[in-house]
Parts: sequence; C-alpha cells; structure tokens
Amino acid sequence: RFNNNYYIAMLANGWMPEKAVNGNPQKNQWTNSNELFDVALGGKQMMLDTDLCLAYSTGRLSPSGTLRAATDDCCAWTMASNLAEGGITTYNTGKFCDVMDPETIEVWRSLPTGFAANDFREIWEAWANETGLNPFRIFKDARAACCDGNRFWSGEPGDTSDCGGVS
Repeated sequence: RFNNNYYIAMLANGWMPEKAVNGNPQKNQWTNSNELFDVALGGKQMMLDTDLCLAYSTGRLSPSGTLRAATDDCCAWTMASNLAEGGITTYNTGKFCDVMDPETIEVWRSLPTGFAANDFREIWEAWANETGLNPFRIFKDARAACCDGNRFWSGEPGDTSDCGGVS
C-alpha cells in the first residue's frame, strides 16, 4: 500500500552521506542523521542520490547541482518552517528530525526562511527584535537535531556544511 512516508522521511529528517557501504567505494548512500534517531528502534534508514535530488539541490557543492553521497560531505535537511502548515503533526506524528516537543518545533517553524542568503542577517535581526529570540541559536539547535548533533554553521553565505535548500 502506497502512502506518503517516503516523502515525509525525505523532508522531516536530516541526511548525511555514508560512503563506501560495506567497504565498497562504488556504493554510497545517504543515511538518517537525526541526533535522536535510534537504529535499534527504527531500523536503518537510507536514501539514494536519486531520492534526495527530488527535494534538495546544491549548485554550490556539485557542478551538476545535485547531491552526491560519494563526493559531498554535508547534511541535507530543511527547517521546519519550510514544511507545509500542519505537515509535521498531520503526517509525521508530531516529529521533526525525531524531536517531538511541540513548543520547540513551533519555535523552529516561526524562524523566517526562504530568502536570499545575503539578506538573512537583516531579516533575522528584525525577527529577533520582534520576538526576543536568538535566531542563530534556534537555527543551530534545529541543525543539530537534524545533523547528528553538529551545530557548526558559520552564518556566512556559501557555507558548505549544509548541502543546500529544498528545491
């Protein structure tokens, strides 16, 4: 029976490359990188380049503009605010990158996204003044949840620690 779980998993989880699967350098894939994901409970989750290219693009890392597990060293993920209203609760039992706290997810959803990389500082500073929240910390916390605890992000346009945005 077909359902939307494949697409939900693609967008509501983080993905990092797993290179040389079983020691074979010709076999590379993307694996669930959520900090709270437990393989023992959820089983191994993987995607191929051809799966993730449906959702993510990255012209700055690969000349082709597509993700390649064999050559990219980044985390493919998106902010909760990029997902449809109610999509996390309706289709993914309230989880985003395996975080289930509704208040945390709501703060992540409220962070403005979808603007040009060179505009984010001005937009986030205005949002911080309006809400009293630190957008950089919120972004890094969400990134850590989706990218195996990795909070590193320079905050500079062109930072390649993230694979790129949702297509």
